[in-house]
Amino acid sequence: MNTTVDLDVIHHILSLLSPCEILRFRQVSKKSRDLTYSHALWKEVYANARFPRPPGPFSWQSTRYLERTLVQSELVSKTWTSQPPKLLSRTLTEWTGSDFIWTVVFGRWCIFLEGSKIRCYDIDSDTYHSLYDGAAYPNFRFTAHMANTADINEHRVCLLLFHTNDQQSESRRLLAFRINDDGLSEPETIGWTHIGSQGLDLWNSADRDGFHGSTPFIIVRRHHPCLILDLRTRCSYRLPMSKMIPNDLANRSSDTWYKNVILTKTHVISVWMYTSGPSFDATVLIQAFVVSDSAIPHDSIPSLDRSTSEFFMLPPTDPLQNKAI
Repeated sequence: MNTTVDLDVIHHILSLLSPCEILRFRQVSKKSRDLTYSHALWKEVYANARFPRPPGPFSWQSTRYLERTLVQSELVSKTWTSQPPKLLSRTLTEWTGSDFIWTVVFGRWCIFLEGSKIRCYDIDSDTYHSLYDGAAYPNFRFTAHMANTADINEHRVCLLLFHTNDQQSESRRLLAFRINDDGLSEPETIGWTHIGSQGLDLWNSADRDGFHGSTPFIIVRRHHPCLILDLRTRCSYRLPMSKMIPNDLANRSSDTWYKNVILTKTHVISVWMYTSGPSFDATVLIQAFVVSDSAIPHDSIPSLDRSTSEFFMLPPTDPLQNKAI
């Protein structure tokens, strides 16, 4: 009598093996090879593994990622307490002066400036490749930003380039590279609509440390007036002051307000704080904004106007709250 075993049962049985044992089982036959490429199998193995590993499994993590991470984690776990750490790979380059610029993105790719080129070193594969050739611009710098998404194949690395010409004026370019298991894609030059010459003047190399955020938003300027770029629409926005602020405070210079900006995947949240008096009493304003994913281009940089909530607190009174649906 012929009997068949449910595929879920087979996957559960295979999940009791270690990742390295599953790879050895893969070599037995074509059928076993097909079984061991199941995403459901590797998700179950990942969830039940008894050795340290990165967070997961998540729906956006590919089968290849789960398999590779589990195998590497298993091998590390076998030697972690019995052998001292040893060097797996390293990269050396001559960095001098303004060339001393580098960053590591997503824990795998080291991006650095070497001469007139921006190069990338893949720690996993021990390979190099060039991301950008700035030979035509002998004086340039860059800063990098990681843009995370739910899907690993939609992760991006954004590079903001500053070119300085003989007249000591600066031009700027924004390049985006998509991330996948194989590395970085060819660069995509990002242009945007809500930023004119005035906005570009505000976006200068002194703000390099403020180039950060959470997909789809990037802060390209943290100081007043704060400038935020939406990667979905290539539009930029400024943060407005609230109408809830009393006139005597609203008329004060914006530079006297301490401001912090929190970026999430759906909202832009600004926190304004003004301190005064010998006791340093603080006036606090918290604003939450949503940004349309289909913005209409403007000739100038608009302010965010879709405020969903405002929270305003004057010392020592109770907080005031204003919400909009």
